[in-house]
Amino acid sequence: MNLKSSLIVSSLFLFLGIKLFSQDYNKLNVNETIKVNYEPYVWRIGSPETYNIDKVKLDAFFERISEWENLQSILVIKDDKLILEKYYKNTDKYSAFNTYSITKSFTSALIGIAIKQKLIASETDKMITYFPDYLDRINDPRKGDLTLKHLLTMTGGLKPEEWWNPSIDYALLEAPIDTTPGSKFLYYNALPHLLSAIISKSTNLSIKEYAEQYLFKPLEIKCAYWKKDGEYYSGRSNTYFTPRDLARLGSLYLNKGKINGEQIIDSLWVEKSFINYSDSDENFFLTDQSLKQTGYGYLWWIFDANNIVYYSAYGAGDQFLLINPLDNTIVVISQIYKETWFEKKEDIDKVSELLSIINNKNEE
Repeated sequence: MNLKSSLIVSSLFLFLGIKLFSQDYNKLNVNETIKVNYEPYVWRIGSPETYNIDKVKLDAFFERISEWENLQSILVIKDDKLILEKYYKNTDKYSAFNTYSITKSFTSALIGIAIKQKLIASETDKMITYFPDYLDRINDPRKGDLTLKHLLTMTGGLKPEEWWNPSIDYALLEAPIDTTPGSKFLYYNALPHLLSAIISKSTNLSIKEYAEQYLFKPLEIKCAYWKKDGEYYSGRSNTYFTPRDLARLGSLYLNKGKINGEQIIDSLWVEKSFINYSDSDENFFLTDQSLKQTGYGYLWWIFDANNIVYYSAYGAGDQFLLINPLDNTIVVISQIYKETWFEKKEDIDKVSELLSIINNKNEE
């Protein structure tokens, strides 16, 4: 965005009475969005009709949208064209929301970039080599065999008392190993947070600084806020993006790691990211719904919806960045987080219905 456009956007915010930089980001409540003072990524505009999407079904779906009480935003992009954009709960395209564990997929991308730049040798590197101070203090010698791939695939074998605890000290010094590393999927937030530390140690930049230079800049996007977990910026949660900017990560992966003619991530890394490394769905979150998790790659989920495969960055409260490579489609959905989201999955069927409408085309 040029200077003139920036001034226009800033003036608009001031005209509307929105105070720029008025929020204390360290005190954001769980569902508070951030009003950004920059223009999110500008997509080319298309229309559902162009892609023969059933308008009657789509209109009927949005007439029932009041039943979807947690919904904040929906974006649909096909062939790099924004064909559907809806906002609710007093949000708009300038609202950056907490992506929660969608952050993990950004962490995965940044590990891939660091490997491409030869700052990290490969995902087969032993994790402990990046934490030499812990080598003589780990509580189980098998932790010395953990690789970056184990962290990326949630197959580290660690079974913490609290899966959400990102503490590196606890993970390395206290968390018990329940299974042989690489043998069993068990979701644990400290594993991607270890990767954030590894990025910092291997690049001499924080994960946030590294992302800004080598991922966000080429994608022409910004992260409105990135929270720290202790010493390091979180590798597992608490990044804030506008839906338009978030969708650019999907575009990067749809294009096999290339943006504007530049290979940001190796195409092989993208392929590896979408392979299922899990042993079973026993420890998945969504297995009995119409949109269900069927696998886990390099911090990317594999979903099935109406017998169509989607690759997804997925966060608590059912935040979605869904990718369908066969139809060149990206879907972003942001929702209000509720503590009952683990038990109540009433909105998942609505996501599945929307995906069905998007992919069910009228006969020409």
